[in-house]
Amino acid sequence: MLEVSVTHQPPRWQWEVTSNGEMIANGFEDGQVEARFEGYNTMFLLLAAGWNT
Repeated sequence: MLEVSVTHQPPRWQWEVTSNGEMIANGFEDGQVEARFEGYNTMFLLLAAGWNT
């Protein structure tokens, strides 16, 4: 199952997409909203590409 998490790593926000605890993708953004958007965008792109957990 793909999951998105967003954590504050001052001064930026880190997003991660994980599958069963294993990191698939990650990145950093300046704001929490932007980090959440990028995390979910990446998750949906993985799903659209046929990611199978």
